[in-house]
Amino acid sequence: RPTSRRKAPSAKFITMFRLNVLFLSLFALEINPVKSFTPIESNRLFARRIHIRPLPRGIDETRSVRLEASLGPFRLFGPRRPKSVTFGSLDGGNAAQVSEAAQFFTGAFWAGKVGGVDELTPAQSGSLTSQQSREFRSRYGPRMGGAGERALLVARDDEENVLMGCAGVQIDRIGDGRGKAGGEVVGPLMSNVAVGRSYRRMGVAEDLVKQTEDLVKSWGYGECYLLVEKRNTPAIRLYRKLGYRALWEDSKATTLVPKSNGAVSTEPTTLVCMMKRVTGLGALFSFLPF
Repeated sequence: RPTSRRKAPSAKFITMFRLNVLFLSLFALEINPVKSFTPIESNRLFARRIHIRPLPRGIDETRSVRLEASLGPFRLFGPRRPKSVTFGSLDGGNAAQVSEAAQFFTGAFWAGKVGGVDELTPAQSGSLTSQQSREFRSRYGPRMGGAGERALLVARDDEENVLMGCAGVQIDRIGDGRGKAGGEVVGPLMSNVAVGRSYRRMGVAEDLVKQTEDLVKSWGYGECYLLVEKRNTPAIRLYRKLGYRALWEDSKATTLVPKSNGAVSTEPTTLVCMMKRVTGLGALFSFLPF
């Protein structure tokens, strides 16, 4: 006799089911793991002490601790993160802090830069560190009248007393990639994102980006922009995962590249401008691929 076959679920039904499961999982992750615990109790659960001090104005310390603790179990399968990590901001008027940040950035960003060399010569390191110190003082140091919001956030390994990563942001003019008048917008531009080699794949970059976005929201902005080289595929992949989307490309840009002959040359590159909405419904759905 004839047998009846159960109709297979449609692709639309499967997609909606997966999205519902994802939303419920994210909601549970946000409100359940540590809401009823103090930071110290949560740290005992996940064998980690997290220090968030001193944070720039506008960053919510409670949210930062909750983020770290809730993600703790999922990092057991990757490199072990230090037990004590401090997030803070660079004092651009402090020569010692600027020097430390510049030396860190040179080793974390310029050494191993795409198209360059893995190890810098002493001359390359000294030249790039001096240039980076000048840039940090100019971008994040004191200004006449204190005009303009800006900050360089840093993550420190308290046990080793060394920097783990950094991320800068300042209010700037962002073009439209075509160089035409009237195509610019004024908004927060994230830059100088770097993580030390021994601290990668620990979620440091993700945390620094999220701290930067919190700061941007405290300044009253609903969007955050960044510029990244098109050939830096790991960085682009990270930003896409965090909800950033490409707006335009500039194929006439240039960049510095340390070379194997000991020189630091200026080479053509393509920059990609990416943007993320950090407030409203746009922030909630920014991680979706459509």
